[in-house]
Amino acid sequence: MDNNPTVPAPDLPVILLVFANNWVRFDQHLHSLKQERKALEALFQPLQEKGLCKVVTLTEATPNEVLAHFQSPEYRNRTVLFHFSGHADGYRLLLESASSQEAPINGPGLAAFLGHQQGLQLVFLNGCSTQGHAEALRDNGVNNVIVSTED
Repeated sequence: MDNNPTVPAPDLPVILLVFANNWVRFDQHLHSLKQERKALEALFQPLQEKGLCKVVTLTEATPNEVLAHFQSPEYRNRTVLFHFSGHADGYRLLLESASSQEAPINGPGLAAFLGHQQGLQLVFLNGCSTQGHAEALRDNGVNNVIVSTED
């Protein structure tokens, strides 16, 4: 048996960090997204090194990648934190398509999907005016939600 605490066990809680940017319109490109990703990864790295969690980062994330994460046998029902950083509004999150175009995810649909994820304890939406998502997430069973209130 390997007692190395830096080797994560297959049943560890998973932290999903999702980042999406606008690569089509430079004036809407989020220049600080890379620094935010690095800061979050550094924040969770000591926990991961101690074998307390597994961090999964999706950069330039597409809706299919997010869906695949939650449906994969490796991560199903183990993701405890879903963190999104990117463009958003009160009705949708703007992820990326395979061709780096905007790929919106409907807020109510996302809330229903996330509400069915066993083990999910916190949703953090770091995008403009995401406060419209909070009620839908709570109505669908996500009890802990952090959102942005301004542009």
